[in-house]
Order: sequence, then structure tokens, then C-alpha cells
Amino acid sequence: MPEKIAVALSGGVDSSVTAFLLKEKGYNVVGVTAKTTDSPAAEKVIQNASEVAKKLQIPFYPLDVTDIFKEKVINYFENSYKSGMTPNPCIMCNKYMKWGTLFDFAINELNADYIATGHYAKIKKTNGLFKLYPASDEHKDQLYFLFMLEQEHLKKTLFPLSEYTKSEVRKLAYDNDLPSKSSKESQDICFIQSPMTTKKYLNSLIPPLKGYFVEESTGKKLGEHTGFWQFTIGQRKGIGLAAPEALYVTSIDA
Repeated sequence: MPEKIAVALSGGVDSSVTAFLLKEKGYNVVGVTAKTTDSPAAEKVIQNASEVAKKLQIPFYPLDVTDIFKEKVINYFENSYKSGMTPNPCIMCNKYMKWGTLFDFAINELNADYIATGHYAKIKKTNGLFKLYPASDEHKDQLYFLFMLEQEHLKKTLFPLSEYTKSEVRKLAYDNDLPSKSSKESQDICFIQSPMTTKKYLNSLIPPLKGYFVEESTGKKLGEHTGFWQFTIGQRKGIGLAAPEALYVTSIDA
């Protein structure tokens, strides 16, 4: 009997091709998708993933994770900015959603042997330990987003795209007429959708708070701002200060 693999489907091209490749290899493939928020965007994710599963003729399981997503990802995102830190919600989503709720559901409820995702990374077993390595496509290195994974996750995880480039994945989607073949690369925070922006989102959440831009070397005040959460360390563009040379945010005093 073929091994059962649960693919975390987002409806995008990477996870779609992941499911396609595994099915082509003869595995018993099922699709699982997390509904993270009560929003049209989240419903669209479920719809897109469902269409992929239908095209591939695999079982599909949508999972409502709105409560835990709010607790572990959205609250973390908001509290980080309130504390003067710049969060990475994708890392927390991977930890608590993909390799949390979805992983547990796939392994314990669906009795899957593995979970697979469309990440560009490799897993190798070295000296008895499962370790992460860069994928073949050097332009799609996603190791940073996976650093929180434990051994119990790595040993039951597959990354079928590890040997493919993004262009090859896109071609596979077109050649096999997958519903996601024309989907765009996601660059946005999934729970902040256009026309909303991160800045607008935070301004609606946190009251304006006047502060100052201060030159680090001299302590000289260079100007005012309306909230430290609008900036991140290393930022150069969009600071709002006119100067003959480039200015960078080097620290934030929250």
C-alpha cells in the first residue's frame, strides 16, 4: 500500500505542483488547507485549494484554525510592533499552523505518513539528525522561515520542490493545466489585504504617539514622527526626513 502524504495546499503554484509530483510518483496524496481568518481572502484560499484538489482528484480537508491563528500569529504580530520590534508572522505561522495544527491533524487524524509543503528547502539525515539545507534554486532559499522546526517535524516532512527552480515549477503547472498556473507570487501578509497596508493596519490599532528622530552619534533631534511602530531597524526609504546623505534606522526606543 502506498505511503499517505498530506500536502499543505494554499491554492498557489508551489503547493499545487508539490501535490502533483507526489501523486505522479504513486503516493496516496490528500490535501489539507488552513482557514486562518474570517475574511474573503481566506475563503478564496480555501476555494483555490479545493479546485486544485479536484483537478488532481485527491481528497481535500479544510481546517478552521482562526482562533489559534489569532492567538499565535496575529497577536504576536501586533504585540511585536507595539514593543518596537519587527515581527515575522510567516515563521510563527509555520511553527503553529503548518507544523502545528495541520501537522497534528495530518499525522494523528488522517494517519498520514508525511506532510509535504511547497517550500524550497532540503532535508537530509546526517549523523542521526535531520537537518535543513538550501534548495537547488538559490533564488528561493526559504530556510530562514523553517528554523523553528523540531526533529519530530523534520523526520515526517517532505519538500518535493527541493530540486526544482521556480521557473520549472511554473512550467509544470502550465504543462499540466493546474488551476494555479497563473497565480502570482504572494508578497503580502496574508491577513492584511489590499487596499489595507501594514502601516494603515497598525495606525488603526495603535494611537498616534509623537516621537523624535535622533542622530545616533550626536543625540541631535532631526525631526518628529507619529509612531515608532512605523519603522524597522535597517530601514532607509520612507522615513520622512530630507538629508544630503542616506539615513538609516539603527535602533528603536519603544
